[in-house]
Amino acid sequence: MKATTIYHTGDHAVVRTFCGSFSDMDHLQEELHAEPPHTKPAINIAETNSTYMLELALPGYKREDLHIMIEDDVLIIRGTASCVPEHYEEVKRFYKKEFCVETFNRTFLLPEDVDAASATLKEGILFIHLTKGATQVWPVNGPCNTVIVPIN
Repeated sequence: MKATTIYHTGDHAVVRTFCGSFSDMDHLQEELHAEPPHTKPAINIAETNSTYMLELALPGYKREDLHIMIEDDVLIIRGTASCVPEHYEEVKRFYKKEFCVETFNRTFLLPEDVDAASATLKEGILFIHLTKGATQVWPVNGPCNTVIVPIN
């Protein structure tokens, strides 16, 4: 049984203090509920003077399989299972399966200074660039600010 999310926007300051920015909120959720880890695409996260750069390894995924959005200070990256190769239906058993070709969800707590976002899918790598700007303050009980990030 999948547990429901127990953290709220008001808790993000505490999570950011103890775990830091770009905390993997899905991983935190799994640890809190002792659930087995799910297959998730590998990710690199780096910082420059003006941006944060994320790279996700997504072999076989197409733009229409991916959805990126920012809800207040949380980055949500979703991939749908439409990219599963047709020949997988014939597979009786995998002896090794090290890359994801199924539905996934990655959720990260963003630093407070993210101002804008852009994304590009190139040769199986999803590149997400988050531009630094002024520190954002989100109201705890206010409406959720949602931004859809198009993939070029």
